Amino acid sequence: MPEFISADHIAAQNGAFEPQRKNNFTLVISIDQNRLLQRSLDAFPLPKEANEELAVNYANEVRKVAGRAVFENLELVLKDFADQGVGQLLIAWRRQVYDPTTGKIGLAKEYKKSGEVVMFAPDGTLQRTWTLIGCWPSKLDPGGGDMNANENNKILCTITIDKAIEGRAGSQGSQSSAQSFGV
Repeated sequence: MPEFISADHIAAQNGAFEPQRKNNFTLVISIDQNRLLQRSLDAFPLPKEANEELAVNYANEVRKVAGRAVFENLELVLKDFADQGVGQLLIAWRRQVYDPTTGKIGLAKEYKKSGEVVMFAPDGTLQRTWTLIGCWPSKLDPGGGDMNANENNKILCTITIDKAIEGRAGSQGSQSSAQSFGV
């Protein structure tokens, strides 16, 4: 018989193994002084990283080593509010990338922004952060109309990033850091 078959360690009175809830997170991007994106946030994946494989052929065999590091695009889902300008904020940022009236592509130094993903415990204490570097909207879907639907419109925005670094410089995971994000 297994030695440990009890779940007594999960969310125990002594404070061990507190589950991380998926809804205890936020995103802050430097384009948003009024935090419209943060307040409209519906869903957002945590940053995913991988290395491309570099194959080295020799005789009848192949050896694989780590190649370039890549970070997946992040699919941002936002609630669309009629009385807030979250759609306009994203369109203005997107226009820094590409302007369809002139056909011009913007300069990276003007459209790339920094950001931060924060996951926190249910009491608001800070647990984990990712600093996002080189964020820009590569795709924007403002949602759509449907006369048969009885649901909120969602705005979808693909955020391309250069990299994500887990942790924040100088942070020790304090509650005051979490509160600075409006948690």
